[in-house]
Amino acid sequence: MKRKGIDDELRSLYSKYWPELLKKREAVKGPTAAGAMVLAFGDDYFATATKKIVICGQETKEWGHFESIEQSMDMYREFFVNEKFYKGYLTSSFWKTFRAIKGELTKSFPDEKLAFVYQNISKIGLRHDKGMTNELRALEREYFPVVLEETLIIKPDIFIFMTGPNRDGDIKFHFKDAEFHKCDGEKNLRRLAQISSSDLPTASFRVYHPTYYRAWTYEYRNRLIKTIKDTESVS
Repeated sequence: MKRKGIDDELRSLYSKYWPELLKKREAVKGPTAAGAMVLAFGDDYFATATKKIVICGQETKEWGHFESIEQSMDMYREFFVNEKFYKGYLTSSFWKTFRAIKGELTKSFPDEKLAFVYQNISKIGLRHDKGMTNELRALEREYFPVVLEETLIIKPDIFIFMTGPNRDGDIKFHFKDAEFHKCDGEKNLRRLAQISSSDLPTASFRVYHPTYYRAWTYEYRNRLIKTIKDTESVS
């Protein structure tokens, strides 16, 4: 039996949670919840990919507040796949680092066709600001816990969590058996950790969030790229 397209699988996933999420998010106390960030790529996005790479941030800022799954999927597709980026895209520390890692990995695997995925460990942020609240985290965990299932649908070969060590609890919520390990030559687990989980690829790493700009030296970025290459070469 032919597998459904990835967008169809994602749509089916989101539809399990969507009606209840719409009802519950309006009742959240405190700052207003943004729309849930969903993923969508189009039928051909992964067609020729030999490696799929997820680069994961923390949460969105002011993500669109749509009532339908299709509108929400269209927003992600337009923003990321069709590159209709927002005004501050070029100066954003997250997207600067995303582009730098994408470029370095593309050079590091010249014989591979790489497909990149933008993801966030928290799918619901604030509608009018950046950051996270306990209420929004609780809302997502009860009514939109989709990160694991998204990962199982996409089946990435490399997963980079640019979430910082303070969000390790969010990673462990979605990937229950996740363990954090020191990488060769790196003594500080907060600085760089390899993550093992039965639901993640071997080449899964957690690094600082790019807003911690003093950490993101060339040496730090090059250490990450080298560690990924070394891990992929023996996997």
